[in-house]
Amino acid sequence: MTATTTTAAPPSAESLLAAGAVLPTGAAGAGDVAVPLTARSYGHPVLGDRPVVRLVDAALGEGEDAAVGFLGLAPAAEPAVVGLGPRRPLAFPEWALVHHPADGRHVLAVVPELRKLARQARSRPKVALDGHLAVAERFARTLPHVLPTFFEQAARVFLAVGQDTYATQLFNKARRAEAQHGLPIDLNRLDEVYLEFASAKVVSGAALAGYARELSAQLPPGEALDRFCRLALRAATTGVVPSTQSATAVNRLARAAGKADAVGADRVAAYLAELLRLPAVAGAPAGWWRAHLPAVAALACREPAVRGNLLDLMPTDRDDLVSWLALLTETGALAGLWNPDVPDAARPRDGAAGWLRRFLDRATSGYRPPRLPALYPLVERMTDRLRAELADSGETLAIGEDLNLLDLLLALDLPVAAPRQRETLDLAQWARTGGERDLRALAGDDRFTEPLRRGLARLDNESETLRRLADTPGLRPLLADWLRGRVRDRFTAGLPYLRESVGWLGGLPAEALRLVTDDAEGPDAGPGGDLGWALGVDLAEQVAASLRGGIFDELGWPEWETAWQEVTGGDHRVETTWQEAWPYAILGGPTTVRVIGAEGIVLRHDLRIPAGDRWGEPGYHYVDGRLLVFWRSQELDYNLRGYWHTAPDEPQPLQGRTRGSQPRRNTITLPLTGGGRTTGGGVLHAGDTAVPDELPVITDGVTCWVYRRDDDGDHGWREHDPASGGHGRRSLPRFLADLPAGERLTERTSWLRPALSPQATPAAAPVDGLLGWRVVTRPDGSVRGEDLAGRAVTVPAGQEPVAALVLPGDERPRAVLGNLALLGPDGVASAVAGESGRDYTPGAVPLPGVDFLGNLLPRDQAGSAALRRIDRDVVAGLLAVAVDERRAQLADAAATQAG
Repeated sequence: MTATTTTAAPPSAESLLAAGAVLPTGAAGAGDVAVPLTARSYGHPVLGDRPVVRLVDAALGEGEDAAVGFLGLAPAAEPAVVGLGPRRPLAFPEWALVHHPADGRHVLAVVPELRKLARQARSRPKVALDGHLAVAERFARTLPHVLPTFFEQAARVFLAVGQDTYATQLFNKARRAEAQHGLPIDLNRLDEVYLEFASAKVVSGAALAGYARELSAQLPPGEALDRFCRLALRAATTGVVPSTQSATAVNRLARAAGKADAVGADRVAAYLAELLRLPAVAGAPAGWWRAHLPAVAALACREPAVRGNLLDLMPTDRDDLVSWLALLTETGALAGLWNPDVPDAARPRDGAAGWLRRFLDRATSGYRPPRLPALYPLVERMTDRLRAELADSGETLAIGEDLNLLDLLLALDLPVAAPRQRETLDLAQWARTGGERDLRALAGDDRFTEPLRRGLARLDNESETLRRLADTPGLRPLLADWLRGRVRDRFTAGLPYLRESVGWLGGLPAEALRLVTDDAEGPDAGPGGDLGWALGVDLAEQVAASLRGGIFDELGWPEWETAWQEVTGGDHRVETTWQEAWPYAILGGPTTVRVIGAEGIVLRHDLRIPAGDRWGEPGYHYVDGRLLVFWRSQELDYNLRGYWHTAPDEPQPLQGRTRGSQPRRNTITLPLTGGGRTTGGGVLHAGDTAVPDELPVITDGVTCWVYRRDDDGDHGWREHDPASGGHGRRSLPRFLADLPAGERLTERTSWLRPALSPQATPAAAPVDGLLGWRVVTRPDGSVRGEDLAGRAVTVPAGQEPVAALVLPGDERPRAVLGNLALLGPDGVASAVAGESGRDYTPGAVPLPGVDFLGNLLPRDQAGSAALRRIDRDVVAGLLAVAVDERRAQLADAAATQAG
């Protein structure tokens, strides 16, 4: 269990010292972490009157004098205290010079080598480590007593360059050297070393516990406990987080001290009282709290301030919140959130409302908040305190995703923050986590009606959640209203979606269906309410409306259908790939490919791709009557390989970008007047061995534009010169630029190209040899699509038309959406060329891509015109005949089987 304090404090003395600051003498909060810092002045004959001044810990002054004495420097003035600096132990080589002056010459001899290694530590850390270890091996043979300080200084070098792992290894080597060579231990010095490296996050919890064992071996139990607790406190003062191992070590030392005298427990209590006031304890893990829980509970029982300190902490891991509440309960700290009789010291610094905010912030810090059933009765006890604090501050409580708590606070009439804009309440999560409350208060607050509706909108296929909501009194009316709307929306979407709508209705739980069965409202609701209305859908009228609106089967592109039959053999299971070469379409299968235009099939080619060489789909370009076939070659390490169809037996490497299993982006490319084809990223000529990249490209017959990203990151059409490949200014063809006031162009789906053919078709009306389409958003949010001939369609916000289709018998344009859904003049889908459409109709040929709908022609002008006039009675008669025929077929089949 880790924790964090309530508020961010100003920079502490510890943090300033760690950053290299020199504090004024007597600075508040410095405590044991700071020592007097002296300016020591030295002279040397070669320097004349120029002194050398060094800032040194006053306690280490004599050692510094001895160390610089080896360089011929002598004290030139009395040292002066200039401020407070960080406490540091005497380090290598100064420690050796002070304590073993006879070895000074040997120690100083390695200093140049160590400086070189220090310079390598950042760029070549392993080499620098090996160099330090080589020096250590020499010291181990001749001067083993310097090894601890040598390793410690080497660790500082690696710490300075961010190589903490190597620093940890070297610190541990220093401790092993003490044991291996039986060196005497200076506990005062070692305290400072442990403190320094613990502050740098180098000393692990296990290493610190090992030091506790060292203390217990050298000192009486009480003194060992005092010394370790003092070290742990000093470390925590510098920001070191207490560890589980340190808690275990304290308890072990306390047990040993308790056998020798009766004050061991008091020493631990004093240690914990000090520690709980320090920010570092906020990060203590769960093991530390468990180890000290009995002592903390006893201390909290006696000391109100300790209970207040506990309320100022909060686990950083939200999974620990349940156990944290249990700890606060066991220590009696929770009373500070609600009991009016507890002293102020036992309350959190930010009050009960602040504590609840911190708790909820932690609970909602991840994707799925944990269940906290113990929180709700606590909040009920906090009600009076929360109401008073919030009334004084004028603030509200923001609850997040806990709908049970939100409902509880609203029921308690506590001020709750309004939902964020477009916020959605996760009802599925509430139901999955066993939502207990009836949510009457939540549903009764108008501010949360729309967030609840948005939450319901996500539940179309959540049958278990819908069952739970149907049994929730507060949500039942809102759920019924939502279900009524969903039933009507689905069953008025049009014939193509009827089967899906019936399947959706069948998946609703019975508990939810009951809400709309007997709840007839309004003049349109018949017997059985909205459900009865849905089940009573007039199929004949739906079919008639769909036929009047239009179906794709009325149209065809004979040449495309012929090509599909040739490529697939009429088998829908054969995988095909279609690509463009405007105004031609390219349809490829496993063994053959066709190029089709308005005038017919202009090229047939049997593929000559070497067996086993192709990875992914092949790519095609059709340029000036010649077809390029290319693919990612396994033999060429998945680079491009290909051939022109006029030389199919000569595949060769090609230059060009590769992108996954599809070698082409399949954006529209355009033929050039002088020969070749512009891809937006370059020009491809027949016979080329480099395939240029593709960018969307349009033209008005004079100027070309490509759709690309600007230097500022925005996308748009830029003028383009195919010959040079250069890009000019941002601009638009006049057709795309001249818009009514208030309308906004969607550039990426608006275009202008040469016509597919001179002939006008249901989906294409050439003007001066061009086809064009522009998509704009109108001031009311609706989306309008319009072609160059002025045929326009408008669809609601959220949809986007790709073509306007005019069918025989009705001059009103019909919108075609990107998923090849055809909307009738009333805006209802009459056909979908997808799962509910012709792709899944036996014998039907799939439609060409959206870009080539302009090649579709009416199969039967008079028949299509008749469909525009068809009524319900005609369709009902046809359906009756179809039903009779089906019944007869079933009867014949049954008779045959019986015979």
